[in-house]
Amino acid sequence: SSTDVSAGVVWPGGHETALHGDHVEPDRNSRCRDGLASSAGRVQREMRKDVVVIGAGCAGMIAASEAWKGGSDVAIIDKGAIGLGTNSALSAGIFASPTPNYSVEEYVRDTLQTGRGINYEPLVRLTAEEAPRAFSILRSSGLDLVEFPGGYVIRGAGRDSIRGLTLVKALAKEIRKSNRIEVLSGIYVTETRIGKRGRVA
Repeated sequence: SSTDVSAGVVWPGGHETALHGDHVEPDRNSRCRDGLASSAGRVQREMRKDVVVIGAGCAGMIAASEAWKGGSDVAIIDKGAIGLGTNSALSAGIFASPTPNYSVEEYVRDTLQTGRGINYEPLVRLTAEEAPRAFSILRSSGLDLVEFPGGYVIRGAGRDSIRGLTLVKALAKEIRKSNRIEVLSGIYVTETRIGKRGRVA
């Protein structure tokens, strides 16, 4: 079954637009000031997708790609170009995690100590145990991960390369491979609503 989603969005330049299916129709009754949606009209897009992902950073792109590989019809939405307007792009491409030389128990212990005990241990442990699968996903996207004491770092494309950009460009390439992932860029999602079937992304 598909997800019914109704979301308020603002297109670049402050023009509100009502979208139905794959067609874009201007909402002539809406008013905008300073590039922000006014309260005069709420922009809505109704989508029938198995999965709708809001945010095209590292986590969002992986979620969309994995859903597509599982056979789902997917949409991914972001306010900027896919991957580029995110913290992932600005990151150093470094991941603290267990490695063959740094056990799950050591990782959990050090993470709890660094967090001064306010971490939620079951989630810390789950992160540690699921890390190998997450890194296999990154490697399958063509990324080279180099082990260091306490985790992995992405090997950049060159001496002066930004490893975060290397990360998001590889993931974005995977997204573009699919004809079942609809990419919606330049959209600000302001609200999501539960549809008639009680589902929302």
